[in-house]
Amino acid sequence: MLFGCLGDSGRSPIEDTAQDDQLIHRQEIQGGQTDTSGSYSAVVGMFLVKGNSGGICSGTLIAPNLVLTAQHCVAEVPSEYVQCGRTSFGSKYDASDIYVTTETYMSQRARYYAGREILVPPGGNDMCGYDIALIILDGNVPTNIATPIIPRLDQNVAVREGYTAIGYGHTGNGAGSGTRRFIENRSIQCGGSSPCPSYTSVTRSEFLGTDGTCQGDSGGAALDAQGRVLGALSRGPSGCAGSVYSSVASWGPWVRQVAARAATLGNYSAPGWATGATGNDLDFDGFLDDDDNCPQDSNPGQEDADGDNIGDACDPDVDGDGVVPSRDNCPDTPNPGQEDFDNDGFGDVCDRDADGDGVVDTQDNC
Repeated sequence: MLFGCLGDSGRSPIEDTAQDDQLIHRQEIQGGQTDTSGSYSAVVGMFLVKGNSGGICSGTLIAPNLVLTAQHCVAEVPSEYVQCGRTSFGSKYDASDIYVTTETYMSQRARYYAGREILVPPGGNDMCGYDIALIILDGNVPTNIATPIIPRLDQNVAVREGYTAIGYGHTGNGAGSGTRRFIENRSIQCGGSSPCPSYTSVTRSEFLGTDGTCQGDSGGAALDAQGRVLGALSRGPSGCAGSVYSSVASWGPWVRQVAARAATLGNYSAPGWATGATGNDLDFDGFLDDDDNCPQDSNPGQEDADGDNIGDACDPDVDGDGVVPSRDNCPDTPNPGQEDFDNDGFGDVCDRDADGDGVVDTQDNC
């Protein structure tokens, strides 16, 4: 996992860095399994480039260009060991040195998105209690690549509440980092409305979960039964024997403030959870049903190609030309007459070679 943030009498090492050649597919997380189907594509792998090597962490895409993670993944750690109440974070890394991927395996062939800004919570700098951060990306992740996960900002965790832990960490023996794995049936031990005992060194802005997470899982998600993110993984004892998470509910106003800035930079409408609006969100895409152009189909980008106020995800005629997609020779471009000069099945308005002579239209003199 990461550094173990124990009480004043206990110390444990921080997360090790990983070389490029360690980013390969290995075995399962302890008791969990590899996300081969890509079901958790919004839980991202993070790689910090520092010279010829780098460090692996995990994060969660909570808006098209906004990633939730742990602060120790984006800031210097001044020593190998930390002590709660005594050790603080160092300087933030350069956001442009951080790259995230939605793919299951972190490899040189994977698609990465670069960071643009790193933001950390106000009011303190202790490694225990403030180990949460947000990264605004230099560009939006397309919704067909990953659907952002809604953070549960208005409801604290409950004791014995179940969650799923997800991350790119190793499998318990130091091997296998760089592969997204998940482990289900984890349980909240304390936190939220039931503060943890002082001997656990779990602060009021954190919660304590069960085992299964390891180094590299740091910053990774704990998802509730409805698929909402509860927090970012902070630390735990050696042997992957426990999990301390920074709770997003403890940082609701700050997360919303950063999300509003991210929406402005990304040129999209801030989702309902970011604006603080209340109401139902049946498809959990971040937009309340009254404001959602697809209230029963997740459409977090609210794409609407034909401007008919019916989102593309649920629009039976995406381009608005009166022809259903199954019969439309240009399903994404209006072609009401279905003109197809060369009878190749592609309508003229979307056919790169409308006359079928083998020369694309932009270079064709006829």
